[in-house]
Amino acid sequence: MISSRSVATFIGGRTTLRILRPGAAAANVGAFIDKMLTDWHTPEARERFLGGLKELDSRGNFVDRSEADQLALLNALDNAAFAAGTNDHWFARLKYLTVYGYCTSEVGMRALKLYPLPWRYDGCAPV
Repeated sequence: MISSRSVATFIGGRTTLRILRPGAAAANVGAFIDKMLTDWHTPEARERFLGGLKELDSRGNFVDRSEADQLALLNALDNAAFAAGTNDHWFARLKYLTVYGYCTSEVGMRALKLYPLPWRYDGCAPV
């Protein structure tokens, strides 16, 4: 079984827009997802997410599939997450964390032309 970080990074690269280069791997989205699951998610949410990755792995090695097969499987997972009607589906969480991690990374912000920040940032300003 490939590590969950590797699979999450690879899927993240497939789910980010193809026009965004460099992609999720260059932004180290896998480490971001790992950190968020470890430090911010409840144990139940973490287990649901990791269970989804295990389910994906049980269908055969995702990374070794052809690109067409990968995209077909990702579309099926996306449809299942949408049909569930909730953001609790593991694939919906993966997509959210991928976009969040990419868009808040320096790599993503540069790709989206949001870096350097056009405004002043003062993290110690009184509230």
